[in-house]
Amino acid sequence: MSYYEGDNAKNNILGYVLDQYSRIYKEAVFRKAEGITRETYLKLSFILDKCFTEKDTDFVEQMLRTEYLLCEFTIENKDKSRFYLIHHLTDVLQIALSKQGRIEDKHLDKFISSHLLGVTRLIIDHDDFELFKSEIDYFCLALSIQFPDKLQEEIKNDLYLFEEMPRTLYQNEEIIKEIERKRNDLQFLIRYTLSKDFENKKEFEEKLEEFEELVIGDLEKMKDETYFKSKILRESDEIIPEELKNVKKEIEDSIKKVKEKIEGNEHELWSIKQRLSELYLSSKVHKTFFVIGAYILFKGKEGKIDAERYLKELGEHTHPEDAHAIICNETSVTFNPFWLTYLLLYGDVNSGFWLHDMGVRFEGFHGTTDYAYQYYLLCIAKSIEKGKDNLGLPQNDDLEKMLKEDRTYELEELYQFSNGFKGKSEDLIKYCDGLIEKSDIWNDLFKNNAKEALEKTKEWIDKTSQECEKVKKEIETILPLDPEKVAKCREDISKSYKKRSKIQEVVQVKEFDEERDKELEFIQIYKRPLIPKYCLIKPSFVDCSTLWFDFGRVVAVGEIKYLIKRILEDERIERVRIKNAECEEILNEIKSVAGNLREQNHKPSVIFMPLEIRTEFLKKDLRKLLSI
Repeated sequence: MSYYEGDNAKNNILGYVLDQYSRIYKEAVFRKAEGITRETYLKLSFILDKCFTEKDTDFVEQMLRTEYLLCEFTIENKDKSRFYLIHHLTDVLQIALSKQGRIEDKHLDKFISSHLLGVTRLIIDHDDFELFKSEIDYFCLALSIQFPDKLQEEIKNDLYLFEEMPRTLYQNEEIIKEIERKRNDLQFLIRYTLSKDFENKKEFEEKLEEFEELVIGDLEKMKDETYFKSKILRESDEIIPEELKNVKKEIEDSIKKVKEKIEGNEHELWSIKQRLSELYLSSKVHKTFFVIGAYILFKGKEGKIDAERYLKELGEHTHPEDAHAIICNETSVTFNPFWLTYLLLYGDVNSGFWLHDMGVRFEGFHGTTDYAYQYYLLCIAKSIEKGKDNLGLPQNDDLEKMLKEDRTYELEELYQFSNGFKGKSEDLIKYCDGLIEKSDIWNDLFKNNAKEALEKTKEWIDKTSQECEKVKKEIETILPLDPEKVAKCREDISKSYKKRSKIQEVVQVKEFDEERDKELEFIQIYKRPLIPKYCLIKPSFVDCSTLWFDFGRVVAVGEIKYLIKRILEDERIERVRIKNAECEEILNEIKSVAGNLREQNHKPSVIFMPLEIRTEFLKKDLRKLLSI
């Protein structure tokens, strides 16, 4: 296929160059000219590097497609050069790590989520285990990125700026509270929001800049002598001019350190912004290898590969049983239950439907959900084996603290997360049972005891589901009501009541006035239904509209029942007894009574009758009753 196509001149030139390099590369493969294939590969790497600096996405897509087709060609031909092309995957990611902003996020996402995934699928499709092993080895040694959950914790801790902020600043409670509020927002974004949607990195960057401006702004104010004495010093404190000069120098040093901690400098790369870029890359890579793990299970079920062998290499490459020492390098598989569960629930796009479109089709019409659930459970089983069985759900005291600190957004997030896991628990149990049934297949992953490991995983699901239900109920208890949902509840109940109520046709209705009618005593005319609180809190997505309709209806029915009861109990009301309770006799008596009432200047318009009599009226089609 030729790349020399399209209307854009630059695209045509690039397409022509890629065509020529592809032709040279393929010819070199056929001739076993390893030096030429290596030289061509280096040229292509150079072009891709230049394409990443361009704003035009078409350049990157053209280049990646060329690389993909060459990978496909070399893998099919089992040529040695396939190892160069695979190693190039980590070379690109190393550039992204070491040169912050060098590769735009949209290009990085395309490279990881599409190209890396596609090339790894090729390896698995051709059952090229040696190449797969080499790929994992390069990711562990050359790239060596940290786990997303570990990076999240490091960023959360860095935000405290313990070593950067002067101790004297903590003497102003008002300033510290505002800084803490902003820090809480950022820590929430890192732990939860960025776990749900990796692209929220942009929102974090914006709020990080606001945080930096706030801290530096407060430090700049401290350099003013009047401000420092009135806002920072305690009443009992005194400061001499020489000490004040030292304070100003200390503040200048703090400002510099804060900037370096957040933004970095040419000597210190490990800033918050740098870690954020690494977190973005790490999250994308780990999600991609999660999908690869699911794909391995699919190919294993199809009988195309030894799935257990591939999964063992993917998860344990740097930790073989006969390792001589503790190895710091890790594979691109995390065994953190919290991060894995967020990925399963939201898939980095904040959607519960992401499993239906994981960016890869599992050949033909095969679904992806079964394999993603199974791979998640195998990872959880491994997590439990490693002693990481805690989902990190807060205790009741922690929840109360969140409410006190006005962190309702965190309570709402925990509510949705707990509710989400509980909603998935039945499916997880079902998939776990399936794995247990065929546990012998996975013995090599769990030291020849897969059945016990998977049974523990099933127990973990049940236990965690109960914990989620407890957290959910506790949050329901303390969360404030959502004004919009309360207003909707009132509106719908009122609408339903007015639709069913006949009271205005029977009695003279007077609108309640709080001041005038404050002495009135109210009675319960019908049942008092309890409204589930989950209907009225923001994070709950349960539709309670049918409840509101029913509540309005039962109030209207209760009014009528109460009115009939009062009429039947009031001895002053004249009663007419009909001996032959046939429809015709009843109708004639109604006409007579209505006529008498009209003569007394009354206008009867409503008739109450038992349901069985009304049914008989309808059977005999006595509709003229309506015109009485």
